[in-house]
Amino acid sequence: MDVMEELEDAVRYITKEPTKDKLLFEKSLRTVTVHAQSRGLLHNQINQLICYIGSCRKGGAWVNSFIIRALIPATTVPSSAVVKAICYVGLKRTTMNTKVLLLKWILLIYNLIDDLSPLRSLYGVILNHIVVDELRSLICQLLIYLTQQGDVKPYRAQRLLQIRKRVGDELALNALLGIYQLYAPYLVPITIKTRRRKLFNNFEKTLAANIAKVQKLQSAATPSLMVTGYYPTMGPPETKRMRKELDELFPQQLVNLRHQKNSFMTPLTTFSELADNVDVVEFPNQMATILQYPVMQQLLVITADPAAPIRLTNWLQGFLLTKVIETRSNTVVPWIKKLLQNLVSLSHMLLEPIPIVELFIADYLQSWDGCAYQKEILQLVSCSLHLQDYDDLRNDFLDPLKKLIFISNSTEFKFTVLQSFTELLRHFVVIEWPRFHRYLQQGDEFDSVFMVEYPDGLNPKNVILGFISYVDDMLIHCLQDTQDDPFIQAVAGDFHCLVATLPCEYGVPVFVLPRAEFYFRNLFSLNGMAIVLACNHLLNFKRSLDVARQWPVVDRVSTGVVKQFNCVVLDFCNALWRCLVFTKERQSTYDSLGFPFSREYLTETCKIKDPLERLHITQHTALLGYVNNFLSKIQQGSKQIHPALITHQGEIKQAYFDYLVLNHMDGIVNFISTFTAARTL
Repeated sequence: MDVMEELEDAVRYITKEPTKDKLLFEKSLRTVTVHAQSRGLLHNQINQLICYIGSCRKGGAWVNSFIIRALIPATTVPSSAVVKAICYVGLKRTTMNTKVLLLKWILLIYNLIDDLSPLRSLYGVILNHIVVDELRSLICQLLIYLTQQGDVKPYRAQRLLQIRKRVGDELALNALLGIYQLYAPYLVPITIKTRRRKLFNNFEKTLAANIAKVQKLQSAATPSLMVTGYYPTMGPPETKRMRKELDELFPQQLVNLRHQKNSFMTPLTTFSELADNVDVVEFPNQMATILQYPVMQQLLVITADPAAPIRLTNWLQGFLLTKVIETRSNTVVPWIKKLLQNLVSLSHMLLEPIPIVELFIADYLQSWDGCAYQKEILQLVSCSLHLQDYDDLRNDFLDPLKKLIFISNSTEFKFTVLQSFTELLRHFVVIEWPRFHRYLQQGDEFDSVFMVEYPDGLNPKNVILGFISYVDDMLIHCLQDTQDDPFIQAVAGDFHCLVATLPCEYGVPVFVLPRAEFYFRNLFSLNGMAIVLACNHLLNFKRSLDVARQWPVVDRVSTGVVKQFNCVVLDFCNALWRCLVFTKERQSTYDSLGFPFSREYLTETCKIKDPLERLHITQHTALLGYVNNFLSKIQQGSKQIHPALITHQGEIKQAYFDYLVLNHMDGIVNFISTFTAARTL
């Protein structure tokens, strides 16, 4: 009789029902075993034997064990046989020993299954068996092989975490949760560590060796079908330190699986590539990677995946609120600096605050020394805050920075912090003001990457008014402390010029004049640019008043502010052009600039000769250098022109104004042309 015919007869006799001759049955079992160990079994033979195992006949416990160890495939294993085996594992009539052996057999021949899709469709069914203590380790091993990104669901991760909470730290269960964590870190917020390099011990070594031997004989031309045991030989150790924990946690086969998953993914480098592949592009497993790729940051805005911001927030929470806070030192740590720079870039791209970054800044500023990561921290302050209650804004962000300004002797540091306040105000009016009003209009339909909740009853106008008043006080203090340093004068002028343009440029109905000391110090400054900044501020405020005339009554400026503005303009005109600033007729306007003295006080006590002319644009101390250079260019020969005569001769006056404009002093010229009777110069 032919060997194959003998094998077919033996399989047929084993699977027929009922079995009558015990000796012939045992002989058939030996025939199947010998043939399987030498040449392997075909698809139909494996299917028939699996069906016999599921029949659970009398005396089947030891017979099933014998048959399962003889299920050695000649080439591949039919997926139908594996599906039947999984079904039999779920039957109550199947003994526990048979269930364990079936799962071990599936793990051993996993790489030889001809089609994995039917087995993958049973993922949920297999996961249900994880509650059985005797099967949990084997089920976890099988699920580790089967798990793909689409299989990772929140309810499945939650179930695994509940089981882990009940049974404790089991290596197999931790390994499966580790696979879930690779695909969805936000679903598995735990730290998985192990002290052993191998998670699972080799089992059924004899069966594994027989399978490898048959595969070597029958499939020498296709070495990919060879199996050397469930737990493969470990490759050479990884040299990169960042892979150490992954290698310790997962077998090399799983590491290779992770590499294979990323092998077909191409990183995006340009926005056009993102636009062409927007339907198929997906976020990387490690969300922090997008901080280094601006193109991937765009995906946060255009994607509808609500989990992406949560994943990024969880990662940032772990690093910013723990590692960055814990590594406070006077030395700059390169990776922290790079992380903060990436967060600045992300905030500028999103055009909306990131809540976790805002929490980090509030915590970090409480004990910040003002030196470590100064540029990055102040940039985050100026672009990462949302409109909130003024008390919270002052306590969490403004007061810590104000304390540093008071104790610092560095003019550069004061300038940098004050400049960040100017940028923060611009952020409030350009980004947060319209965003807050869209939030009120759209309600639940408000579209945002990171959902920032505004406090109930928040009045953004009052927040901006409080912020402006707070910074105005700090600017005056810094001007006093630095004795009108030009850098502080410049940042003070920039801030108040921005405040003056809020209604006309940004549509924010905020009309605020700085304290009188700002005008007083700029008008009497020895720096000509300070006078220019004060004039520009008054010009911008006039533009805002002109725009406000068309607004509803509720948003218009109060008459008190207009009256104060008119007094300041009149005093500047009298000082720079009309030489009437200290006359008795104009004494009623002294309060607008805070002048505590009169003309008699200046002449008798201060011994200032001709105080009426000392603030004129041709004799002002801050402008004498410009006047001298101008006169040196137009005077010819022995003919000399006194500075006081410049404004009395039309051609010379116009030439002087042109010279001031050429030297970037056009703010003074525009102020005079706007507010004085001489409309054309």
